[in-house]
Amino acid sequence: MENNNGTWKLGSALENHMRLLQQLGSEGVEAELKRIREATFERMRNHKNNSLSWQQILKMVAEMEKEKHKKDTT
Repeated sequence: MENNNGTWKLGSALENHMRLLQQLGSEGVEAELKRIREATFERMRNHKNNSLSWQQILKMVAEMEKEKHKKDTT
């Protein structure tokens, strides 16, 4: 929320929520939010996991140290 010269402006998400409340009533808004939430979680479930494990990080650090040590001794 922002205050410009005594008037309040809502953020876009809250503004959209309030507009939907006016148009659809609370049941319609709850149904729309549920649809958005389920679609978001579905995308998250289907998204490829690009995270690294701690073991992978340690292995990469060890390999970098080994390469650095090789360069320092040649």
